[in-house]
Amino acid sequence: MKTILGLTAALACAVSALSASASESRTAFAGFAMPVALPAASGAKVAGNNERGGAPQANPQRSYPPSCASGTLPDKPSGTVYEKDIVLLAAKGGRPVAENAKVVVWRIPCSSSGQDVAYNDKGAPNSMTLVRFERSAELEDQFYFIPTISVAQGTIEFGKPASYPRVASEPNTRQSDTLPGIGLYASTTYVLENATFKNAGRFNFNKAFKIRIDPRNDYIAAPQAVDIDIPAYTAPAAFSMPIDGYAAAQWINGEKGHGLLVQVTESDQNPAGAAMPRQLVYDLLLKDLEGNPFWLVGSASVPAGATSITIDAAYLGKDLEQKPWGKATFQLQHCNRLDVAFTPNADLAAPVPSFNGTIAYDRLFSANGMLCE
Repeated sequence: MKTILGLTAALACAVSALSASASESRTAFAGFAMPVALPAASGAKVAGNNERGGAPQANPQRSYPPSCASGTLPDKPSGTVYEKDIVLLAAKGGRPVAENAKVVVWRIPCSSSGQDVAYNDKGAPNSMTLVRFERSAELEDQFYFIPTISVAQGTIEFGKPASYPRVASEPNTRQSDTLPGIGLYASTTYVLENATFKNAGRFNFNKAFKIRIDPRNDYIAAPQAVDIDIPAYTAPAAFSMPIDGYAAAQWINGEKGHGLLVQVTESDQNPAGAAMPRQLVYDLLLKDLEGNPFWLVGSASVPAGATSITIDAAYLGKDLEQKPWGKATFQLQHCNRLDVAFTPNADLAAPVPSFNGTIAYDRLFSANGMLCE
């Protein structure tokens, strides 16, 4: 961090040097031929192999399910919170100052289907670990410098290269990192990721670990690193995923012979800055009471963040005419289980099937780039 402020001073010296006389400049370069000769022609420069950007794909070194967050990170801690006061290096009017702030660590629950994943034990609940620096609102005329963040877990000890996670300000990134010494004005949330550099540590942030926030610099008298013990993650008693693009899949219930296609669409026909309107569209294929193919269909708008939605259900009659059947309520328990509660109308006549209650559907496959775990 001292390097950043030192760089400012160095730039100031450089500007002063530019005002020196021409003779002084010539003296400084007395041992060099002026002007510098052009280099000899060189061979072709080394190019890469890819002419196009990569296809949608989940980060192979991810530390949480891709469906846990997208776009922005939470700015309000929730659930079990671990926090400590800390003194950070800041700058005001071009001069270093000390700032009292707070570091907050918490986890948010993610889909936990129990499958075997690299970032967690099989069957264990998944979460995303967040770190936030909170500062006083009135300190808008000064910025603070991001301290060093390191993690100790298992055989990984503080001070070793493996102890430094990747600290990203957005979820589901691959290389994005926030390096120590970056200056910021606002309180900011970061997600802890597994780094990709050689000898980087591989953390399971769902297990117990210790995090160290170190404002190490030479401008604050006796700066103190803050250590916070984070216990193993405990999932909330109840959790449902928001209904978004990760719910879009082919679902089946083999026992009942149901095949369910769910699509979640969005439209850009919305005011600037407003959330994209979403719509859930479903097609349920089953058999009627005579063993013939039978379709239940429906669609409805889904508010952002909604974890369940009730939709009118219609069956396809002659010439694909839609006729009222009843209602269906969708709720995504985790990435691999979709519960649909059916309520049929009382006046359904044979051979139209009538069934009441909740049916669980298993995911058959997902769309490219929408890996759900």
